[in-house]
Amino acid sequence: MAHIPVFIVMGPSASGKTSIGTLLAQKLGFPFLDGDDLQPKSNIEKMSSGQPLTDDERFPWLQVVLDTFTQWITPNTTTTMKINTDSSSLASPKGIIVACSALKRSYRDFLRNNVPPNSRAQVWFVYLKTSRQELEKRVRERKGHFMKAGMLQSQLAILEPPIINSSSPNDSKEELEERVLVVEANKSQEEVVQEILRNIENLLATQNLML
Repeated sequence: MAHIPVFIVMGPSASGKTSIGTLLAQKLGFPFLDGDDLQPKSNIEKMSSGQPLTDDERFPWLQVVLDTFTQWITPNTTTTMKINTDSSSLASPKGIIVACSALKRSYRDFLRNNVPPNSRAQVWFVYLKTSRQELEKRVRERKGHFMKAGMLQSQLAILEPPIINSSSPNDSKEELEERVLVVEANKSQEEVVQEILRNIENLLATQNLML
């Protein structure tokens, strides 16, 4: 049975998760879910005050993100997920795009390994690899977002970039991660989206995905 891909666009604040994810969803005709829309009020208030979340505060949110996208794909279930899509993709989505920071390996493993057995969802991560200088520039220019400039530093401090090949200097300590696409994101949104689409096309030749 073919899997239905869930592409989780990941990275720290200002890496472009929401904007890239929205454009990617439009190109593919997939629903788009912004994980920040599922943050509890207490988490939003804490981050707005400049305090980073603890793992005890992150994992319940990650569970809600997981439950939301798997319910959308799994037959005979309903969800109240906040999505951006056109009506033609609602009835039986061929995939879902999710924006979620997923900064630590443990967060990604949680989302990747806890899909219910009756779900056809298969989680992939799209890591928007962005330089610190570019992230800082974007944060300074961004207005109206609850994540302030100081929070970027706390996110970069805990960021564990996915290890996807044996040339990584950490490969002797960490196992390689499955189902990860890494995209250089220091360029225009359209260029980033086109690179992601090319990667997805390559996946179709080797993976049992339904698109």
